[in-house]
Amino acid sequence: MNNEHTPDEIINKQSVEDSQLEFSFENSTAKASGDEDSFGVFDIIRLVVCAICFIVVLLSFVFRTSIVDGDSMYPTLADRDMLITSNLFYSPERGDIVIFEHSDYLSSLVKRVIATEHQKVEIDEDGRVYVDGEMIPEAYANISGFYSSSHTAVQFPYTVPEDHVFVLGDNRNKSEDSRWFGAINEQQILGKVYFRLIGGFGRVD
Repeated sequence: MNNEHTPDEIINKQSVEDSQLEFSFENSTAKASGDEDSFGVFDIIRLVVCAICFIVVLLSFVFRTSIVDGDSMYPTLADRDMLITSNLFYSPERGDIVIFEHSDYLSSLVKRVIATEHQKVEIDEDGRVYVDGEMIPEAYANISGFYSSSHTAVQFPYTVPEDHVFVLGDNRNKSEDSRWFGAINEQQILGKVYFRLIGGFGRVD
């Protein structure tokens, strides 16, 4: 069998192969373009619905929102601030701002953890707070005027019971807190405050 080809046959064969390659490339480009065009309104709606469902799950099981009622945490928090809190894997520590429930109040309260279980709390006449004999720095606190522990319902020095925390409002002269109702059980805590959504977006410390 003769396998030799004339120059004209070689040129014609090459032209056919080039045409097939060009056609194949154009079809691939057209197919890719068609795939992009297929991402339409229903795909966008589906993505939006999925995003909303994801946010609802987060807010229901991981995070929750709370609204500040009053000025007991001023200047750290203001009335009507909206907060994001979470109780997931949370263990209270000094300095944390927490949301908790108390049987004497209809709505939840927001205060700062000052001491944890077994720690001893003392407050002097100038409002300075001591934990286990050491004064704690409180640049966040609004302390003004003379303070008398005789106006409180607990006796100082006060030892925090097991599984409880001692909480105070940052606005000391306008806050009902553990000075009046004692330490709160950790089980009363709904969550730690992490972010503020309304009233100045950002992390809360």
